[in-house]
Amino acid sequence: MFFDTVKYPTAVFKSVWLVKEENETYLLFNNLTLKGIIKLIESEVEFTAFGKDREGNNKAGFSATGKINSEDFGIAHYIQLPDGHGFLGTKLKLHVDAQLMKITTFVNLNS
Repeated sequence: MFFDTVKYPTAVFKSVWLVKEENETYLLFNNLTLKGIIKLIESEVEFTAFGKDREGNNKAGFSATGKINSEDFGIAHYIQLPDGHGFLGTKLKLHVDAQLMKITTFVNLNS
């Protein structure tokens, strides 16, 4: 299938660096992993909100958009589905909404 989620169940979106552009907008460079292939992509990021949650933790909201070419990740541009329908396209748009909170204790997710 398109993303072959049985063989590649996880997509990874890892931030590399962030550049402030103007006002509340940023350019974020990310390593995106799809189907075991890692590519550096750019995302436009907009700051959306800042506030405290019920526990008093400071949180910030961001919205990021970017584009990828499916062929860069070994994804064919035409896929025929088992029911006979198909779709065409190599340009995919990514949209990520995130809420971030500052942490005071490091947690190693790789162990």
